[in-house]
Amino acid sequence: MQTLPTLPTLPTLPTLPTPTEARPTVLAAPPVGSVRAVGARGDELQAHLCRNIRRLANHRQVTLSAMADQAGVAKAQLYRVVSGQSSPSLDWIAKLARGLKIDPFSLLQPANVIGPAAGRCPRPVGH
Repeated sequence: MQTLPTLPTLPTLPTLPTPTEARPTVLAAPPVGSVRAVGARGDELQAHLCRNIRRLANHRQVTLSAMADQAGVAKAQLYRVVSGQSSPSLDWIAKLARGLKIDPFSLLQPANVIGPAAGRCPRPVGH
């Protein structure tokens, strides 16, 4: 029977920095669940969201108030989003879409053909 050679001892590895030491400094990042978190395209997404909510209300022939009731979201928040005064979280968009029984991604599409355009959406806040 043949004996296996002894393996050499491996050198000790240097200790790794703790997670707080390894993180780069980030300046004023937007909230993770916010539409604005996508950067420059956030304003575009918010404009698409506004237009698509208005188109959907027009197509279904309902008021924004009735749409908020149907979706289970606050009327004031829906009005702020549609007027460009508020940037909704992704969770809020998902809740709105679930309540309206539509795909949440359809609310953010640039050429969403839900129905004819209704009204103009204001420029996003800060522009």
